[in-house]
Amino acid sequence: MNHIELIEAVGYAKSRSLSEREALASISNALSEFVSEPASQPTKIPIITCGLYTRILLSAAEDGFQVVVVFWGPHSKSPIHDHNSTVGAVACLKGVTDEAKYQATYREGSNVGLEALNTVRLAHGLVTPILPDEQTQLHDMANNTSEWTATVHVYLTPIHHFHTYQPQPDGSFEMQPTELWFDGQGGSHLWTDAAEALGGSPQLHGIEPAAAHIVIGAFIDLPGAPASR
Repeated sequence: MNHIELIEAVGYAKSRSLSEREALASISNALSEFVSEPASQPTKIPIITCGLYTRILLSAAEDGFQVVVVFWGPHSKSPIHDHNSTVGAVACLKGVTDEAKYQATYREGSNVGLEALNTVRLAHGLVTPILPDEQTQLHDMANNTSEWTATVHVYLTPIHHFHTYQPQPDGSFEMQPTELWFDGQGGSHLWTDAAEALGGSPQLHGIEPAAAHIVIGAFIDLPGAPASR
């Protein structure tokens, strides 16, 4: 399964009248098949970001769902965050990534108590769920290695706004409204040779950049990939 077939599979699941659990099973199976396919391994990493990591929207902006690939630099980590009550799934595409789940123990306005639940190392086709319940909505993700890694995230309802949970001195967490950004859109450049597009000043290949967020636009080669300029 390639990334286009993954998008089609997610769209098909979205179009059916499925329960949350049935929808989760459908997209999880497709996602596992995609990340387990050797040809799905990206050969290029676009180094563009306005945050802690690089997010590329693979599906179309007008789709009623989102398929996102996230590139994590060595020793990078997300804050704890929710997913605005969507149904979704996450899997590692390249390398290994650690996911920690959290559960809210109390809520007082924007002040929240969080309990750490479990940490899972995402690798080898393992898929973890996102559901509206407290035990699967809240997580953080970390690349605890010295190599670049990539994860794929499927959201059956598009996420435009969510909350991050910032630690406070008393051990509680402050919910902070956050807008979901994308550093670019389109995925073909991740699986094709981008060398011809990189002459002169660095630019993106096969991607529509979210220009307001671009810090730099360039590629680095993953180990074993053909060298680009």
